[in-house]
Amino acid sequence: MIPKLAVCAAFSVVAGAGALPAAAQVATPVVHPALWPEAVWPVAAKLDDEARIAALLKHMTVEEKVGQVIQADIASVTPDDVRRYHLGSVLNGGNSGPGGDDFALAPK
Repeated sequence: MIPKLAVCAAFSVVAGAGALPAAAQVATPVVHPALWPEAVWPVAAKLDDEARIAALLKHMTVEEKVGQVIQADIASVTPDDVRRYHLGSVLNGGNSGPGGDDFALAPK
């Protein structure tokens, strides 16, 4: 993404204008790492969550577990494939639009 100030500056040069008007100038954001939250790692396990996860995994087949760690490209799979192979996700991007149309609308 091109910063707004760069776009305004480029427009100014192309249009032959002098200095940018005040309304077109964009302030540069200032980063304050000291204000960022501190990560606590490892995350403390919650026994209830761990028990639920273990119960879910116990009921899954090997095929379901493998399917959950696979992300297929939308140009390479069908909805039936997603169901059949228990795919964890489908990548809609990476130059592969639905039905080969990179500008396809979301289904209604």
